[in-house]
Amino acid sequence: MANYICAICNQPITDYNNGLLVKIQKPYGNILKTVPIHKGDCDNYLERYGRNNGLNTNSCMEMSFFDSDEQRAEYMNGTFSMTDDEFYNKYFNEDGTLKTD
Repeated sequence: MANYICAICNQPITDYNNGLLVKIQKPYGNILKTVPIHKGDCDNYLERYGRNNGLNTNSCMEMSFFDSDEQRAEYMNGTFSMTDDEFYNKYFNEDGTLKTD
Protein backbone atom coordinates (compact mmCIF):
# COMPACT_ATOMS: atom_id res chain seq x y z
CA MET A 1 0.00 0.00 0.00
CA ALA A 2 1.45 3.32 -1.08
CA ASN A 3 1.59 6.25 1.29
CA TYR A 4 -0.93 8.89 0.24
CA ILE A 5 -1.18 12.16 2.15
CA CYS A 6 -4.41 14.16 1.86
CA ALA A 7 -3.80 17.43 -0.01
CA ILE A 8 -6.26 19.20 2.29
CA CYS A 9 -5.57 18.05 5.87
CA ASN A 10 -2.04 16.64 5.37
CA GLN A 11 -3.03 13.41 7.15
CA PRO A 12 -2.35 9.94 5.70
CA ILE A 13 -5.10 8.16 3.80
CA THR A 14 -4.94 4.76 5.47
CA ASP A 15 -8.18 3.34 4.05
CA TYR A 16 -8.57 3.38 0.26
CA ASN A 17 -12.36 3.17 0.75
CA ASN A 18 -12.13 6.63 2.34
CA GLY A 19 -9.86 8.19 -0.29
CA LEU A 20 -10.33 9.95 -3.60
CA LEU A 21 -7.96 10.91 -6.41
CA VAL A 22 -9.27 14.27 -7.62
CA LYS A 23 -8.33 15.98 -10.87
CA ILE A 24 -8.19 19.74 -10.43
CA GLN A 25 -9.02 21.26 -13.80
CA LYS A 26 -9.41 24.63 -15.44
CA PRO A 27 -12.94 25.29 -16.74
CA TYR A 28 -12.08 24.02 -20.23
CA GLY A 29 -10.59 20.73 -19.12
CA ASN A 30 -6.87 21.39 -18.77
CA ILE A 31 -5.76 19.26 -15.81
CA LEU A 32 -3.60 21.21 -13.39
CA LYS A 33 -2.93 18.42 -10.92
CA THR A 34 -4.37 15.20 -9.50
CA VAL A 35 -4.37 15.03 -5.71
CA PRO A 36 -5.31 12.43 -3.09
CA ILE A 37 -7.90 13.54 -0.53
CA HIS A 38 -10.20 12.07 2.10
CA LYS A 39 -13.89 11.72 1.34
CA GLY A 40 -16.25 13.91 3.36
CA ASP A 41 -14.97 17.15 4.87
CA CYS A 42 -11.76 17.31 2.81
CA ASP A 43 -13.65 16.64 -0.43
CA ASN A 44 -16.26 19.25 0.49
CA TYR A 45 -13.54 21.80 1.26
CA LEU A 46 -11.80 21.16 -2.07
CA GLU A 47 -15.09 21.49 -3.95
CA ARG A 48 -15.78 24.89 -2.30
CA TYR A 49 -12.20 26.02 -2.93
CA GLY A 50 -12.44 25.02 -6.58
CA ARG A 51 -15.78 26.73 -7.08
CA ASN A 52 -14.50 29.96 -5.47
CA ASN A 53 -11.37 29.93 -7.65
CA GLY A 54 -12.93 28.94 -10.98
CA LEU A 55 -11.63 25.38 -10.93
CA ASN A 56 -13.40 22.08 -11.56
CA THR A 57 -12.86 19.40 -8.93
CA ASN A 58 -15.71 17.07 -9.98
CA SER A 59 -13.55 14.57 -11.88
CA CYS A 60 -12.38 11.98 -9.38
CA MET A 61 -12.08 8.28 -8.72
CA GLU A 62 -12.31 6.39 -5.48
CA MET A 63 -8.93 5.02 -4.52
CA SER A 64 -10.53 1.61 -3.93
CA PHE A 65 -11.58 1.49 -7.61
CA PHE A 66 -8.04 0.58 -8.66
CA ASP A 67 -6.56 -2.89 -8.34
CA SER A 68 -3.02 -1.71 -7.58
CA ASP A 69 -0.90 1.23 -6.53
CA GLU A 70 0.54 1.16 -10.06
CA GLN A 71 -2.94 1.89 -11.46
CA ARG A 72 -3.41 4.70 -8.92
CA ALA A 73 -0.09 6.22 -10.00
CA GLU A 74 -1.14 5.93 -13.66
CA TYR A 75 -4.40 7.75 -12.87
CA MET A 76 -2.54 10.50 -11.06
CA ASN A 77 -0.14 11.05 -13.96
CA GLY A 78 -2.85 10.77 -16.63
CA THR A 79 -1.86 7.47 -18.23
CA PHE A 80 -4.48 5.11 -16.73
CA SER A 81 -7.06 3.81 -19.17
CA MET A 82 -9.83 1.27 -18.97
CA THR A 83 -12.19 0.39 -21.77
CA ASP A 84 -15.94 0.65 -21.22
CA ASP A 85 -16.14 -3.16 -21.40
CA GLU A 86 -13.44 -3.57 -18.74
CA PHE A 87 -15.25 -1.11 -16.48
CA TYR A 88 -18.60 -2.80 -17.01
CA ASN A 89 -17.18 -6.28 -16.35
CA LYS A 90 -15.47 -5.09 -13.18
CA TYR A 91 -18.56 -3.55 -11.60
CA PHE A 92 -21.67 -5.11 -13.16
CA ASN A 93 -23.10 -8.60 -13.45
CA GLU A 94 -24.25 -9.96 -16.81
CA ASP A 95 -27.85 -9.06 -15.95
CA GLY A 96 -26.90 -5.39 -15.45
CA THR A 97 -27.03 -5.39 -11.65
CA LEU A 98 -24.20 -3.91 -9.62
CA LYS A 99 -21.74 -6.43 -8.21
CA THR A 100 -21.57 -6.56 -4.43
CA ASP A 101 -18.82 -7.98 -2.25
